[in-house]
Amino acid sequence: MNFISTGSRMIDEILGGGIPEGMLTLVYGGVATGKTTLLLQTSLMFSNSGYGFMYVDCMGKVTPRRLQALADHMPCILSNGFLLSASTFEELYDLILSFEKLISFNLRLIALDSLTRPYRAMLGSRSKNVRLNRLLNRVLAMLFKLSRYYGVTIVISGDARYSPQRKVLEPVASGILKYWCDVILSLHREGEHIVLKIEKHFLKDLLGHELICKIVDSGIKGLYEDKE
Repeated sequence: MNFISTGSRMIDEILGGGIPEGMLTLVYGGVATGKTTLLLQTSLMFSNSGYGFMYVDCMGKVTPRRLQALADHMPCILSNGFLLSASTFEELYDLILSFEKLISFNLRLIALDSLTRPYRAMLGSRSKNVRLNRLLNRVLAMLFKLSRYYGVTIVISGDARYSPQRKVLEPVASGILKYWCDVILSLHREGEHIVLKIEKHFLKDLLGHELICKIVDSGIKGLYEDKE
């Protein structure tokens, strides 16, 4: 199994090497927990491998200035990637279903930030939600196909919601995402720090492992990474 570096040595270590290639990884959490930062720095680190990446921004938060600010702190080749945006679920749905036509030998990483934000904005009546869930399931099935048949690594970020039944935070569209994703990471704040937890992983020994992180100019890192 090969892995893609997240740009943080300590995060790579707790993940058994980084983001697994050719699989679906979900990173979910609340506001300002570092989801976008983690996806961006992973994409930028991957660009240095010589292969291409596609970054899909569903929140309108990724600007060229933000991308360049992060790129200044790590080795990367910005020309190896391109940034797309999707502001509605319909746009995102059409875009993802067209991915198979865009796949080339050089494109090996797709980052989707945040997959569930436009989905959540469309939720409404019971009948509407049933249709949305069906479409979201089709989207995840396509992403799974891209990972398994074309060897493309897929990294998804998603919002968190509070489950009254389980009394815990869980991903929006939890059932669908947990079914399709090979690896699930949660990010939540504890005071000034962020805790990364492995909630699902094909390496069973890693389940439940946690790492205290911080967000700095160079991205999201293990708390003591810059002191070692």
